[in-house]
Amino acid sequence: MFVSESQEVSMGEEAYRHELRNSVLLRDYEAERLVRKVGERIARAANKPDYKWEFHVIDDPEMVNAFAVPGGKVAVYSGIFPAARDEAPTAWTPLSTASRAASDGVWNRAPAVTSKPRSP
Repeated sequence: MFVSESQEVSMGEEAYRHELRNSVLLRDYEAERLVRKVGERIARAANKPDYKWEFHVIDDPEMVNAFAVPGGKVAVYSGIFPAARDEAPTAWTPLSTASRAASDGVWNRAPAVTSKPRSP
């Protein structure tokens, strides 16, 4: 199924807002700053200046992952932080993959955003 970029952005916005409504957002200035810092670098590289990039942190310490939807809406789960405090490139792979999916279009090809929960 082919959909236009504007349709992707619209569907992505709806899905993103739905997920945020059903999640608890982490209110941690340092975590939000770190996600925004890494995310803004990725957004610049995506070359989508018309997107209204947003970055949120979902409070779920068991989930080591991130997701994004077309239009530049990106969410990171708090479980990523134990591995990513130092901005280590491999720790941010889920965010990078998710952001790339947001700019490439997830409705026309499925993104490969995967990770395992961290070991206890």
